[in-house]
Amino acid sequence: MTAPVTVRVAADVPPEDLDQLLGDLRAIGLNPQLRPVATRRGVSDLPWLVLLALPMKLFFETLMQQLAGDAYLRLKTIAARVLHGQHGSEDNRRVLALEDTTTGLLVVLEPDLPPEAYQRLFHTDLSAFARGPLHYDRSRQQWRSELDEWERQSHFPHDHSLDGPRRA
Repeated sequence: MTAPVTVRVAADVPPEDLDQLLGDLRAIGLNPQLRPVATRRGVSDLPWLVLLALPMKLFFETLMQQLAGDAYLRLKTIAARVLHGQHGSEDNRRVLALEDTTTGLLVVLEPDLPPEAYQRLFHTDLSAFARGPLHYDRSRQQWRSELDEWERQSHFPHDHSLDGPRRA
């Protein structure tokens, strides 16, 4: 992948975790550019956030070419290291997000996503979404944008004629 990946970090990320992330990104052929985010509130008020800004379609295609069927596992490993840190902490305030530099779409990778969430992400048509953030819905087993869904519902009122006969 030739495009650099901007890594934005908010809050107090331990240096060893940040070094690990940058090393992991280089190991899969990316060129990470670190951009700390200035915070205006106390660090304890903010989640531990790492945002990777990159052209997602190209990123997924490159990973699939380089790693074939194991691409989703590599992304899951990187996400686990970011979300749990060097020592496997269970800090629920940690957030890893991918931002598509082409569309601005945001994908949130939560700490306990199952492997199939990563598999599905690689095969999700991101162009089908107008807004983010995307989150993985475990019950539906799909990536969704609640804002997109809400917008579609508000623009297209429910057609009650499809509900069947009414009961008195």
